[in-house]
This record gives sequence, structure tokens and C-alpha cells, in this order.
Amino acid sequence: MDSLVTASPAGAGRESAIAEAMWLRLRDMGFTRPPIDSYRVAAHSGVEVVEWPLPSNLAGLMVPSPGHPRIYVNLRHPWPRRQFTVMHELVHAWFHEPARCCPASLEPSAGNDLEREADAGAAAGKMPGHLVRAQAGLVGPDAPLLAHVFGVSRAAMTRRLAELGLAPAGPARGGGRRRPDGR
Repeated sequence: MDSLVTASPAGAGRESAIAEAMWLRLRDMGFTRPPIDSYRVAAHSGVEVVEWPLPSNLAGLMVPSPGHPRIYVNLRHPWPRRQFTVMHELVHAWFHEPARCCPASLEPSAGNDLEREADAGAAAGKMPGHLVRAQAGLVGPDAPLLAHVFGVSRAAMTRRLAELGLAPAGPARGGGRRRPDGR
């Protein structure tokens, strides 16, 4: 686990530490321009990604094993959600104790500290703040266009723009209750 992260208490400060550590790790691996492909990041890290028809309320899960961790991602979910789920599970692999993690569920009750941290890290991995700000400086806070550039859902980009103070918080397009990652 990363020392920047382990020294941080639970809550927003730890989420920020994970987001920062996530960007540093991706940068050091050479993933510095959007869209950041979570599947390539996983492969680069020696983590196998398996697309599998999981139950509809389960986005993905990580199966830790010494030397060969594996992420299962729901084959039935849209591509942007699968991308986010892989990044979410990588946060668990890199920054959390495997025994404390739970599957990435779509249920609102699954929102414990570890899941919120994994969502924050995944958002930072797929939509690094400085890159979103730079792109928004060129095209404005256009969530659909930026979602396309970063390879995420409109809902995820809408939330990220609001988190970064680049657009007012508001309901995501497409209706329904969604998690911060657009799922």
C-alpha cells in the first residue's frame, strides 16, 4: 500500500490522498492523456480482467491471489461503466487490504468508506482533475463532449465537473439514481 494513503484517516482527506496517489501511479506508468484505458492499466500492472455475465446489480469484483490478481467485470454493463469498474477495482488492489473489500455493487447501501474511496480514486484515474480542467478550458464544461474525450458516461463527467467546481451540481442525464462513477 502507498504510504501517502496509509497515513491518511478515513473520510474526504483519505479520498483526496487516494486520488493523488492514483494519478501519480498512472503518470509513472505513462498513462497521462485521455482517455485512460483501465484495461491497459490493469494489464500493465499484471492484473487480469475477465468480462463475465455477473448479476445486474454487481458491477465487478476483485479476486486477490498472490502474484496474479483478477478483476471480474460485468459483461452486461455499458463500456464506460466497465472501464470505471476496472479502475475502481484497481484502487482496491493498490490501496486497500483485500480482506476488507467488497464487490462493486450498484446498491446505494454499498456506500462504505472503502467503496467511496475506490470511487474517488477511479474518478481521479479516469478523469484526472488537471486534465479535465485543461480540456474544459478549451471546450467549456460540456459534459457530453468531455465524457467522450475521457471515455466515461455523461453522468460520471457531470459529477466530476461539479466536484472540480467547473459546473453546478445537478441531476445526471439519463434519469435514475446513480453513483458518483455514473453507474
